[in-house]
Amino acid sequence: MKDLIEHIKEFNALPVNSECGLSESIELQYWHDLDIYTVEQFEFFQAQQDAYNIISEAFSKSYARLVCFGDGVTIESVTLEAKTASEYLKRTFQEEANQEAEIFAEVNSLAKQCNVSHETMERWLAQAV
Repeated sequence: MKDLIEHIKEFNALPVNSECGLSESIELQYWHDLDIYTVEQFEFFQAQQDAYNIISEAFSKSYARLVCFGDGVTIESVTLEAKTASEYLKRTFQEEANQEAEIFAEVNSLAKQCNVSHETMERWLAQAV
């Protein structure tokens, strides 16, 4: 258990965790209640939590619960699902950014044709809807 607590202290001290205000408990009873007794179990727990957040954002919370906490779940399966969800989110965000850029360009083109500002054209289009 001493190894687990030392590992958690190191985890809490990582710049990415301390900058975000992320801090895990160093109370043994807390981890006993979660049936976590080793560094490997702690790392698996962290992988599950991270994957759950990514997968639930990309797909759904119910799917995330299934793939992160269901029967037969391994750290490899959780990591693979998280990677897939992360790639999906990146593609989705890129597609949204591309659509916004296209809309901006179209509004800009209309504004130039009407000899008005971009903001005026946006207002006119919003009023027309």
